Amino acid sequence: GALCNRPGFRMMEYHQLYFEFIAPWWKRAREEPQRMFPKTFAYLGGVDDVDLVTLKTRQIFSGIAAACDVLSKHSSILLSAPVLYLVLSHPDRGRDFLRAALAVASESGVDIGVGWGQYQYDNPDERPAGEKMFYDKLCHEKEESAHWFQQLGLCRPVVQSELKALSMEEKGVRTQDSCTWLGDFREKYPITFAGLSAVFRHLPSNSRLTESNHGDMRQNKDDSHVWRFTDARQTFMTNQGHKDREERRKFMRKKGTAASNTNNKTTKHEGCKDTVEMVGRQLLKATEQYTFEALYADFDEDTRKKLSVGSVAAEDFSEMEKKIAAKKVDDIEKARRRKTGRPVTLEEWKKAADNTVPDNDKDWDGDVNSDAAKRLERLHTMLGVSYWDKNVTPLNPTFYNEVKAVLPYLWRDGMMGQQKKFLMSMVREHLSLIKGIADKQRPNTLSEKDVTDMSADEICFEFVKVDDSIHYQQADTAHREKLRLNSVIIESCGSKVANRKRYGGGGYNIDKELAHDVGDTVGDIDD
Repeated sequence: GALCNRPGFRMMEYHQLYFEFIAPWWKRAREEPQRMFPKTFAYLGGVDDVDLVTLKTRQIFSGIAAACDVLSKHSSILLSAPVLYLVLSHPDRGRDFLRAALAVASESGVDIGVGWGQYQYDNPDERPAGEKMFYDKLCHEKEESAHWFQQLGLCRPVVQSELKALSMEEKGVRTQDSCTWLGDFREKYPITFAGLSAVFRHLPSNSRLTESNHGDMRQNKDDSHVWRFTDARQTFMTNQGHKDREERRKFMRKKGTAASNTNNKTTKHEGCKDTVEMVGRQLLKATEQYTFEALYADFDEDTRKKLSVGSVAAEDFSEMEKKIAAKKVDDIEKARRRKTGRPVTLEEWKKAADNTVPDNDKDWDGDVNSDAAKRLERLHTMLGVSYWDKNVTPLNPTFYNEVKAVLPYLWRDGMMGQQKKFLMSMVREHLSLIKGIADKQRPNTLSEKDVTDMSADEICFEFVKVDDSIHYQQADTAHREKLRLNSVIIESCGSKVANRKRYGGGGYNIDKELAHDVGDTVGDIDD
């Protein structure tokens, strides 16, 4: 990137990569997939099976559409405050974004003074499209946007003279084709750049975070540990573990300051006693949530039966131990063969690939309803106690309406306003009963409907009204609106892919890449 010579883009230059390369590239891929994936379509041109070519073409278009949807979804942080304020440095969009931010801040009661370019309009339809898309996006989270307008210091007098000039800047003064985008902004608006740089310059982008996490995995991932253990360890280290270490560091700093002010000398071991005692207290506190009583309270009825003395005594653990031991030996042998085996050559890989026949095409359906998969996922989430205990807590005003709508066979009018402990015990028992009915382990005592020929999921859908969830309806509405606002900004980027040195070693030129792939001259892709 422009700010450093190591791989990865820093946060301040990420919008340039996004607006000039990522978003236009995928829009061009959606409009002209043959030009963006020439090798793929060249391969399909040599296939004689018409049905296979049709199927693969549908899969390509479906994959591109899915990628565009994912791009809109994953752009939420980049296109939300406070990161969105970095658009101020954009040579073409900076003025429009600033005017939109001024309008939102003024409507939120922030005193911004006078002398700005036009940012208020008597008729909302008169607001230019370039301003409106940012205005709508900031209004979606108006309170958050106004907060960061002040948090970043954009309302301070020291920067207002530059911001007022930026709000009246003519487009084209700072050319968008410049390779020194941030440098041009810093030269013309040095105070504003310094303020943004102090907050964002040294924040790593996703590419740097991903590389750091990859290195951590290579160093610390043990083949004998499952991924759940690794995820749990990282979660602990970044949450409670970090808090405990910070508490110990503060204690040691305070202790060191006190020791420097006295002449008392202690032996080496005496100086560690307080720290050891603190570690002990932290460990005891961390294990409180894993006591048998705490864990037993979250178990459903089936799990409690399995933990009973009679169920444990009836299990033949000798056979289970033998199977576990055999599996461990097999896993160790597989790991040894992977490490000590002969490396596979490229020719062997190609031969294996040529002999591989894909068998998942018969299961692929380009018109598959993704809502069905999402609906099933939500069903299994609602069948868990944590959904009702955490996602929709009794403190949430929609909790009672959620229980009434989603679990109609449980709801009674007398439940309104009941205490959490009483309600959660009833919810836990009701969900356990539904699971038992679905597994054909317990009779249907909830309704008179015959569920004999119904599958487990169909039975669960019968008793858990997923589609009536108020919680998910509200979340879906907000999510769709956020994606719509993101898509408007993405569409405004056009399909002109920038040619910049920083987009590849030796200069990434998409015209040259396409011409090389298809074997002839493509011409100017920006025309």
